[in-house]
Amino acid sequence: MFETADFILHSGKKSNWKIDCDILTSGDWATLARLAVDLLPPYDYVYGIKTGGIPFAEAMQRYIRNPSLHKRLLIVDDVLTTGGSFMKTRELHASEWPSIIGCAAFARGDCPDWVIPLFILHKRLRNETHA
Repeated sequence: MFETADFILHSGKKSNWKIDCDILTSGDWATLARLAVDLLPPYDYVYGIKTGGIPFAEAMQRYIRNPSLHKRLLIVDDVLTTGGSFMKTRELHASEWPSIIGCAAFARGDCPDWVIPLFILHKRLRNETHA
């Protein structure tokens, strides 16, 4: 799931490691969805950011509560690096949904305040040393 090499991420950033969520099974996504539902408010519809967010969205479908009652869209993705995909997706759907929340399985970078990460992968500064 975690790989070390020189990569260019979907965001265009360079990295010496990446998260490969393509190897996660439907059971893995179901478990991540179960973790996420305890952190999220009720939502009416799930939108998975292409392509990594689609299996996560499929797993989150079973937890839709009271469709059309809350008027809330949940946007999900496997990995958040810059938040750009979340922001673009939110902008595309803002006129349709009065409330939009997001959830990322893994966050490599800072999340917008409306996106909840399940796991945050902190990067230590190169000049930092352990005391």
